[in-house]
Amino acid sequence: MTDNPRRVHIVLQGKGGVGKTYVASLLAQFYQEANRPVVCYDTDPVNSSFSAITAISARPVALFNDANELAIAEIDRIIAEFLTAPGDVIVDNGAASFVPMSQYLIENDVSAILAEHGMQMVLHVVITGGGMITDTLRGLLSVFDGYPPSVKVVIWHNEFFGPVVADGITLEQMPIYRDHRDRIIGVVRLERLNPAANGRNVLEMLDRKLTFAEAISHPDFTVVPKQRLTMVRRAIFEQVAAVV
Repeated sequence: MTDNPRRVHIVLQGKGGVGKTYVASLLAQFYQEANRPVVCYDTDPVNSSFSAITAISARPVALFNDANELAIAEIDRIIAEFLTAPGDVIVDNGAASFVPMSQYLIENDVSAILAEHGMQMVLHVVITGGGMITDTLRGLLSVFDGYPPSVKVVIWHNEFFGPVVADGITLEQMPIYRDHRDRIIGVVRLERLNPAANGRNVLEMLDRKLTFAEAISHPDFTVVPKQRLTMVRRAIFEQVAAVV
């Protein structure tokens, strides 16, 4: 491997509705605004919401064939594309394909193939607060148990449903975090937003399939909402800078 390998960022989680596409879009937007080359792929077989964000230009990938089986040849081709990408790669993978996609990556030792070509696989796993915390922690554990130790992980705290705390214990205090600390590149916190202010502005931006840059320059957003979006973007991007 080179000293500074290119990275393949894969956003995945076995639980749906936790904000995977939002995370993938944040990564893509960070690269775009930093003028860093990046190629994006949308492999969600159910909701192609990543590729629906026009400004990101994510390429849709059909993971399953007409027989509802994993399209091995197609995925082989995409992995080969990773190796010749002009920069880093971002993949948004859906909950419906979490297990088969992980099996493919693990069984074919794709992380080793990437390493041989000077690339590093980084998995981005979303953990939510509220009632889905147990399911999302289970998804994180399956990543640690299934993927080789060389594969690094970024954990995203999505506090939309509440703080990421279980029985009064924060994630950083849990055994799942302590036992795998050497594999965790960092933690990005998506703080709970005011639903009447910045939270409403972000939801409107997402509903309209806009990036932060587009929304902040859009005439439909007035000066104060634009300022709130700017502040949300800054708080997130400062964290993302430390993990990409």
